[in-house]
Amino acid sequence: MGLFGNVSGTVQSLSLNNLNLTGGYYVGGLAAELSGGTITNVLDAGSVTSSSTSCSSGCGVGGLVGQMNSGTITSNESSVNVSAYNSTGGLVGAIQNGAVNTSFSTGTVNCFRYG
Repeated sequence: MGLFGNVSGTVQSLSLNNLNLTGGYYVGGLAAELSGGTITNVLDAGSVTSSSTSCSSGCGVGGLVGQMNSGTITSNESSVNVSAYNSTGGLVGAIQNGAVNTSFSTGTVNCFRYG
């Protein structure tokens, strides 16, 4: 869950404000998943929450991207407050492969213990 489900192309120069997203697995302010795409110069702010309490293998919940399978994230800022169980991050919830460059998060992250 996010503005985009799975990004495999290019997203650039975008500003998202007052986000208020609640989902299960793979939740991100901009995208649920990044699979081979590029995200550049994106600013997002608000809150992202996973309602799932059964994420033993990881929920993938992040301020910008929930699950990063591959791709590149460059020059982004996330001011998103993130809350989830497992695989939780201010910018990206879980990274399998790819690169994150000159990007940062200023939001709070609450990662609750599973089990």
